[in-house]
Amino acid sequence: MLIKLYKHRLRLSEVKKLENAEPLDYRKMAKMYEKIADFLCEIGAHELAIDFYMKMKNAAALLPGDPEFGDLEISRAAILSIAQTYGNDLSEYEKASEFYEKLF
Repeated sequence: MLIKLYKHRLRLSEVKKLENAEPLDYRKMAKMYEKIADFLCEIGAHELAIDFYMKMKNAAALLPGDPEFGDLEISRAAILSIAQTYGNDLSEYEKASEFYEKLF
C-alpha cells in the first residue's frame, strides 16, 4: 500500500506539472487523470475518483477527433468509468444510466 501511495503522490505531482506546461499535453494529462482516478476507486474514494474521471473526459474533449467528444477512445473510457463508479460503487443508478446512455 505504501508503494501505491507513493506512486499516487508522484502522479499528482506530474499532473500539476502537466497542467502548468505550455503547450498542454491533453493526452498525457488524460492518462494521468485515469491512473489517479483508478487508484482513488481502489481506496474507496469514489466521489473524488469521479472528479478525476471527469477531468480525463474534459482533457479528451480537447484532443483532435470527434467534434463533441474529441478523442473517442479516451472519452469513452472516461464515460464508462464514471458510469461504472456511479452504478457499481455508489449505487447511484440514475446517474450511472445517464453516462451509459452517452456511450451510444
